[in-house]
Amino acid sequence: MPNSLMGNKDGGNFLTKTTMKADKDLQFLQYCKNDDLVTLCNILTNDNKGGYRFTEQLTSTDNYINYYPQEMNKMWADIAWELQCYGGNTLLNVFMRHGKGPAYEEIVSDVCRKIKVSVPRHADTTQMEAQLLGKVIDKALSQMSEQELRNLCDELNLSYADKLPKSAIMTTLALTHQISIKMYMYLLRIILTFVERCLISRGVIICTGLALTRPLSLLLGPIGVAILIGMTVWDIMGPAYRVTIPAVIQVALMRMEYMASLEKKEAI
Repeated sequence: MPNSLMGNKDGGNFLTKTTMKADKDLQFLQYCKNDDLVTLCNILTNDNKGGYRFTEQLTSTDNYINYYPQEMNKMWADIAWELQCYGGNTLLNVFMRHGKGPAYEEIVSDVCRKIKVSVPRHADTTQMEAQLLGKVIDKALSQMSEQELRNLCDELNLSYADKLPKSAIMTTLALTHQISIKMYMYLLRIILTFVERCLISRGVIICTGLALTRPLSLLLGPIGVAILIGMTVWDIMGPAYRVTIPAVIQVALMRMEYMASLEKKEAI
């Protein structure tokens, strides 16, 4: 990757690869699934009109040309670098930071503040990401009809009383992480698929690894529209936030799956 001045032209925030911090919170990306890295890469490089973002630098790198989209693990560091570039444009100007790009933890904190996610004081990256994912789920569920929520429960094999009110069904879905981490991640993937499609180009391929039933696949069309309407505020916060918000959401999901895989290995 070239070491010439790079970065987000929109905000006058220019960073070089040599000024980027080696970020402990992004090291795990090298172990993530190829499809998930493709999704994260697409978020960083594609705009909502189906083209490449004017400010992105990733697609011009040798690693992107050589490894996208089949061998994404070989370009994980380039993806992390690109995310830090966008994060630098949402935080303090690089010249005020003495030429150093922001750590991913700062980017997550900034995103949480921007979309009003309540996080405990001195929370670490993982805790902030968990709160962020919870906020996204709550927002999406609140915009679904009672029948849509019931269909979602059916997809997840969650039992519920026929006369259970909408609020109670929402609570049941929101608490899936206490029932099964696998079920919770499946729910997240269903919802994040449409969050990401709303915030980036509808033409960009989102790799979810999901095999949805036909009824839910048909249902998710209007759900996607509802999420789009409810999250319009996220889309008008400026070009950098249109990148960092869905990117951080995607990284949060990837970290949750990575940590779950480690726990599974340790249990064997």
